[in-house]
Amino acid sequence: MSYFKKAASLLFNKRHLFVTNTFSNGVLMGFGDVSIQLIERRSSGNSDKDGIDWYRTGRLFLIGLGLGPALHFWYKFLDKRLPGANALSVAKKVLLDISIASPICIAYFFIGTNILERRTWNDAIQELKQKFLAIFLVDIAVWPAAQTFNFYLLPPKYRVLYVAVLTYVYNMFLSGMKHMEDTADETG
Repeated sequence: MSYFKKAASLLFNKRHLFVTNTFSNGVLMGFGDVSIQLIERRSSGNSDKDGIDWYRTGRLFLIGLGLGPALHFWYKFLDKRLPGANALSVAKKVLLDISIASPICIAYFFIGTNILERRTWNDAIQELKQKFLAIFLVDIAVWPAAQTFNFYLLPPKYRVLYVAVLTYVYNMFLSGMKHMEDTADETG
């Protein structure tokens, strides 16, 4: 058995799946933030700016760690309540995911990052109100197709990792939305 197969077998067995899902979600949230910071530096024309804001990345890593368990149990719940991968079951899972999990994850992201930034509850709610609709509209455009593939073709044990890999790009978008004012302040 190759090294890759051994590692995958170990990481994705029932005993380690929770830890794999939690850690991979945190790491990919952090990588998404590092990537958007590099893009922000290049697009601002300020490549000599200080390096990566590792505190910002650390906060997003922690947010990802918090979302990992939630997604792990959410997908287990959906698979238990709506077993199978037929068209009706998949459609119900996608509808529940976009109508329940998406708004909760968006709220968790903004409230969590604001708490980690030591901002007030009112600041968190205000930012959530300002940015929720734009992010939710992107969710509606992106996630139904992605989740249809997820629920229809992938074995349950790979669902959180699949979503975490897709959200690498999505996390760049979220981090960019979260720190939009910060970047505008630095360039203007």
